[in-house]
Amino acid sequence: MKMEQIILLLSLVWLFCWTTTLAQTIPPTLHARIIQLEDERNLNGGELAKLLRHASPKVRERAALAIGRIGDKRGTAALIELLQSEKDEQVRAMAAFALGEMEDAAAVPALLEFLTPGKYPIAVRARPVEALGKIASVPANVESLGKATIEQISNRLIEQLPNPEFTLTADKRPTANLTITALMRVRSVASVEPLTRQLKSAEADLR
Repeated sequence: MKMEQIILLLSLVWLFCWTTTLAQTIPPTLHARIIQLEDERNLNGGELAKLLRHASPKVRERAALAIGRIGDKRGTAALIELLQSEKDEQVRAMAAFALGEMEDAAAVPALLEFLTPGKYPIAVRARPVEALGKIASVPANVESLGKATIEQISNRLIEQLPNPEFTLTADKRPTANLTITALMRVRSVASVEPLTRQLKSAEADLR
């Protein structure tokens, strides 16, 4: 099995576990409505966007996932607003993941903000890293974003790679793994040498 297939499988397992947990913490009627709109690929005006301001973080989280799965770019602005204003760590991570699912180039500036050196803890950067890898791998986005922005994304991703001599703490592993995946998607020549250094990593899964 190719590495990309393994990573996709692991992502699907993670997403299944996450959605199952969410389903157990949201009022059944509301959860059923979110699922209905998701299955119909229907934002229904601003119905799902309004749920991004719900008092329950679990509802906000599930609504963000639904918007990402629907993939209608009219939902991008609401997800960006959630990403920038949300205080709950899990909801913010889901907002970033959903923007990656949308593959909308308009989300790039907001996602890059989370990769500003020294501004956010390493664990917070994991899902923005993943989202940028997805967005920057879409040919139409490469063209619309332009060479300079794609290089900026690549450079910011490279900065997230750990020192291969160090053993990673638990909070750093997700970002390291998702960074490698993102760089595989972007396929920048500049990432070859930094990725090659990871072959000497103390972490077997990174190697």
